[in-house]
Amino acid sequence: SYGCIGCHSGGSVILNTYAGTKQVADNGRLFGAINHSVGFQAMPQGGAKMDSCDIKVIENWINEGTLDN
Repeated sequence: SYGCIGCHSGGSVILNTYAGTKQVADNGRLFGAINHSVGFQAMPQGGAKMDSCDIKVIENWINEGTLDN
């Protein structure tokens, strides 16, 4: 619902595959961007920060080992 795949289905950040999503999750870029952390490009670009519940779901997935589930 945030439009991530519209921009991130190719290039340096690929979110339409598990492998691509896992890569940016594992290197910290995914959480840093969606959490609007200092030093990361805030995503969604030009939009409001994602809902805190959605961010927490992604954070939990990362903390649980970015499982393919």
